[in-house]
Amino acid sequence: MKIPVFVISLKRSADRRVHTEGRLNELGLAFQFVDATDGADLPDDEVQNNSRYGIFRTGLYSRHLMKAEIGCYFSHLKIYKKMADEQIPIACILEDDNDYSDDFKDLLTTENISISDWDLLYLGHRSGSTGYEAQSIKKKKLDLPNYSIGEPIEIPHGSHAYIIKNEAAAKLSSNVFPVIVPFDLYLGNSAATKIRTCLLSPPAAVSNTSFISTIQNDLEIRPEKRFWVKIRLNMKQNMILFRFFRNIGYGLRTSKNSFPRYLRKKGIIRNIYGNN
Repeated sequence: MKIPVFVISLKRSADRRVHTEGRLNELGLAFQFVDATDGADLPDDEVQNNSRYGIFRTGLYSRHLMKAEIGCYFSHLKIYKKMADEQIPIACILEDDNDYSDDFKDLLTTENISISDWDLLYLGHRSGSTGYEAQSIKKKKLDLPNYSIGEPIEIPHGSHAYIIKNEAAAKLSSNVFPVIVPFDLYLGNSAATKIRTCLLSPPAAVSNTSFISTIQNDLEIRPEKRFWVKIRLNMKQNMILFRFFRNIGYGLRTSKNSFPRYLRKKGIIRNIYGNN
């Protein structure tokens, strides 16, 4: 069975659409564009002081989500609703800034991947602590050469390429509010969502860094007091100070996450991100 493919894309992102359409057509892969929710169009009063949107706390700092991040939620939820309404049992969801392996099309048939082992399969992912792919254990080799599927030992970052079953999409939709973390952290936290999650290794889709992010826009208004917006922007204008604090924060996050990730990989502690 072929898995239907939906590509989330902003109407105004013409360059991304041309890139995606050209590459997927080159691979001979049928797909459908789904217009993303443009966070810039969300009214300020809808996202400010709204009980549906909480505060993202990382342990190092706290902030409200940007409107573009909230738009990302609505964009993925739009496809989940389509799956429910049209009774689509399984779907591949892509974002529009990806590069794909030459055998990407072959991964999108149920004959080539074992769909009984998972409800959510990442085709593209990265680690939150390193610059590489997220790590997994208990890997099973696929019939396709060089690929395997394993259980994550950390929350995989990135929502740019994954396959999801209808039941998992419904579960994510029903438990989504209040929104307190970026969408990819919500999607990948299988310990909280109780969704059987697996990672494809190596990833068959990677984000193309030549495109400017439509989410991480420093000038975008966040649903918080303007006073803190000005403070943050003033800090970033002093790039030396900003880089200093950013590097300290990155070092702390790396140290905090790397040791338990190592213990989970060795089986010394329980892998809370495995299949549930």
